[in-house]
Amino acid sequence: MNLTTEQAHISAYVFHPFNNPEEPLFKVGDFEGLRKDFQSMCPYVTVDERIVHMMAMAINWNQKQMSSPTKWALPPAFMRAVKMGNSIEELVSEFAEYWMPPFENLSHIYVPIEDCCGLWYLMIASIADKQLFHMDPYFEKQNVDPRQEIIANMWQAIAQMSQSPNFPANFLADKFNEDMWTVSDPFGHLGIGFCQHTAVYVLDWMDSEKPMHTNASFGHKEEVKRMSLAMKLLLGEHNSLKSKLQYDSAQAWSTKRYA
Repeated sequence: MNLTTEQAHISAYVFHPFNNPEEPLFKVGDFEGLRKDFQSMCPYVTVDERIVHMMAMAINWNQKQMSSPTKWALPPAFMRAVKMGNSIEELVSEFAEYWMPPFENLSHIYVPIEDCCGLWYLMIASIADKQLFHMDPYFEKQNVDPRQEIIANMWQAIAQMSQSPNFPANFLADKFNEDMWTVSDPFGHLGIGFCQHTAVYVLDWMDSEKPMHTNASFGHKEEVKRMSLAMKLLLGEHNSLKSKLQYDSAQAWSTKRYA
């Protein structure tokens, strides 16, 4: 990845090993992302779940700025709450108002999912297609059915939430509860063994405008994806600490702290 001068300065500031790991570098609403969170975007490091949460927050913020928003991106906490067996009304109370606003032109819902081994995959619900896309960076044949059962459970929870009188977008209930919904074959990379970097590709799909039509590249471009995704999270308009980060990184560079 060819960084701009500003991006190079920010990268040096964010990833410097001697800078305060607790320093907030990202903020949307009350949520703050710390330097130690972003340092999990370094090559060969397992991506922290908080980065996945930040991507969902960035998508959520950007959608709310649009005149005709089309996408929900749910945080990892949603997946965990469904797996823990939280009631439908508990799910509505915790997630509906902020993460599932009443978008009249809603077309897609993104749900990042982590398995018991720390591997990530992504459910994308396409409203027009009545299809639950199974986006999976690294899967084995024996894991397909269990993962698709989890995807079906996530969708069942969302569909049931839409029937609650407390759900802001309950006008979607009829669409969500139709019988024609199906789970697609997995889209991704069939592998053998263990891959600890699946979150990178899930983040990349979440960030993509048309992830179902993306030719995912694995392996040799992962370091580029990590840096690109980190810069998008840090330098997007959603980040209320962007200006401070730009100033601090420029000051650090001008004082030759990295010489």
